[in-house]
Amino acid sequence: MSQAMIVGIAAALVCQIVLLAVAARNNRHMIGPDGVAYMRLASYYAKGQTQLMVSGYWGPMISWLMAPLMPIFRNPMDAARVVMGLSAVVFWLGGVTVLRALGIFPTGIVLGSWFVALASVSWSVQMITPDLLLGGLLCLAVSRMMSPRWTQSWKTQVGAGMLLGAAYLAKAVALPIALGVITITAILYLISGLTTVRPVLRSIGITLIGFVLLAAPWIVVLSLKYQRFVFSTTGPIAHAILPPPNLNQGHPVALIRPEPGRITWWEDPQNDLYAEQKWSPFQSRAYAKHQLKIMYRNFEVILKYFWSFDWLQLGFCSALLGLLVHTPWRQNLQAQRWRWAGGFLACIAGVYLPFSSDLERYFYPGYPFLIAAAMGMMVWLISHAQEKNNFPRIIVICLLVISFGNPIRLILPVALRGLDYAPGIYTQDLAARLEAAQVHGPIAGVGEPPNPWQGEYIGHYLAMFTNQPYFGSERVADAVKLKSSGARLIVLDRHLPHGELEQDPSFRDLDSELFGSKQEADQYPLKAFLVVSP
Repeated sequence: MSQAMIVGIAAALVCQIVLLAVAARNNRHMIGPDGVAYMRLASYYAKGQTQLMVSGYWGPMISWLMAPLMPIFRNPMDAARVVMGLSAVVFWLGGVTVLRALGIFPTGIVLGSWFVALASVSWSVQMITPDLLLGGLLCLAVSRMMSPRWTQSWKTQVGAGMLLGAAYLAKAVALPIALGVITITAILYLISGLTTVRPVLRSIGITLIGFVLLAAPWIVVLSLKYQRFVFSTTGPIAHAILPPPNLNQGHPVALIRPEPGRITWWEDPQNDLYAEQKWSPFQSRAYAKHQLKIMYRNFEVILKYFWSFDWLQLGFCSALLGLLVHTPWRQNLQAQRWRWAGGFLACIAGVYLPFSSDLERYFYPGYPFLIAAAMGMMVWLISHAQEKNNFPRIIVICLLVISFGNPIRLILPVALRGLDYAPGIYTQDLAARLEAAQVHGPIAGVGEPPNPWQGEYIGHYLAMFTNQPYFGSERVADAVKLKSSGARLIVLDRHLPHGELEQDPSFRDLDSELFGSKQEADQYPLKAFLVVSP
């Protein structure tokens, strides 16, 4: 790399780190139920609570990274923000290595490093999840597999496999993605004529050995915990929440006591909670048609997310056409590695087709491949135009900046100022008010989607900030069910009907204890009741 290229890439990293610190400071309220689970598991690792630290639903790596930070920070949200910042840096590193491995021109690598750096700042504060970490590790693995040394060096093969294993520890969906990536890489090597069958088979085998070295211990731990072979409990649940219309949809909204020692059932969701929603596309023709409808809808959703990453949709179109529509096909695949990006995008997207795929963060790992495909296609078009001056390249750079820069322009300033997520802000505030009033005890929520103040969300958050168990939620403020739940504190959206609780002498309205005046209470979005006589 030239000195100017190194300076440009290093500047992107420095800028990313500075902006990550600003965004983290201003988004300490961005939590999410998933974040609650990761932080709680991290606290069990930090305290050595072996009976609670293992969960088949959540990848362990992000909790492992948080665990040593838990004793340092008073607020676990700060530990989470540090780890999310680190995840963004790993994602940036993976993105840069992919751009280099796919043969992008030097200016393009510098430009792409800035796109990845700036986009990841916003993504790092939206949720507390391992998707950025997964993306970075996956990209690092792919860059090793794209190297000619992958078919020649066992060290490169083992390294690629271990990176894929680390991605699995970040998030279990990396296991099927890894198998897909290994398969598509081998096929592309053979189709393009870069090597023969025997070196490819050897590379696959040694890469799988590297994967197993890192992934197998955790799979053994999970299998021992659940008394059957398990690499993740996520898949069956992700399929169950999208059943045919005659079954319950989504995650359960019910009063559910967590396992002793945990604060929420969401830390280790049990399959039996979804027993009434379990279904199979092989049960009937109607169920098979429903599965196909899910896959078709998911395909549209995935396209929407890929398109949201670049405004002019250069990346997806370039990936598709660059892989499939060109001549001479084999020679182009051999000479122009950027064309392989479409295959890796298919692996990332395809694994989500049969399941729930309605979150943009699932597809962050595809972002560097979209950039690489767009840049490769633009340069290829220029070379075919046979222009002699720099004017076309300037146009290409401008198009790339507009396409990938415009989404960043819209989300980055908002992330730096602080994203608007009132439930995260007010549940922290309510936790402080409850502590000041010395009100403690198990929590239950009221409300269901699409209410942004649904009981599941505010109940999880309040449990996290008060360190009290969360006993689930009811769709409506049913006094009898809430009393029998064993919860002592009931929290809900103030605008939801709650007259049944006000009229029942078993519940005490806490407004007078938590707020200085009736006007202040009326303007507060949350309302809390204390169960005084279950």
